[in-house]
Amino acid sequence: MEGPRVRVALIVCLMLGMLVTESAAAFSPLCYAKCFFMCLIRRRNPILCGTLCVVKCLVSGGDKDKECYERVVDKCLSEGRSKEDCANEAEQQCKRANMLAESDPSYLCQYGCATNICAKISTAYNPAALKVSKCVDNCGTMCAKI
Repeated sequence: MEGPRVRVALIVCLMLGMLVTESAAAFSPLCYAKCFFMCLIRRRNPILCGTLCVVKCLVSGGDKDKECYERVVDKCLSEGRSKEDCANEAEQQCKRANMLAESDPSYLCQYGCATNICAKISTAYNPAALKVSKCVDNCGTMCAKI
């Protein structure tokens, strides 16, 4: 049963790889799709994986900070805290120097919107990376008006 799932996941990743080029300046659907499938193989929880990967790809812009996020979130979840608290904790501990300042209301708005709305679009059978990316971009546009 898992064999077909893994094959489908690999095919989707390859297709996304052909269609999308990774951008360091914006949320990357390719970053999200890669992260989502790798997370789903280990955790089998699409909502948690969606949240973790939105955070990873929004905060790091696709850079390889995944290990930090997973380590912090795993520790946080083992303490019985909520996934939102854990995502916030990971963002705090793993943020990069070039990330927007925490006090920027526009960034905080986009982060909240993306983790609470966009992360729930993906399912175990469809990461919907392009829809998630569009949702994150829409969050950014909406929040820029604040």
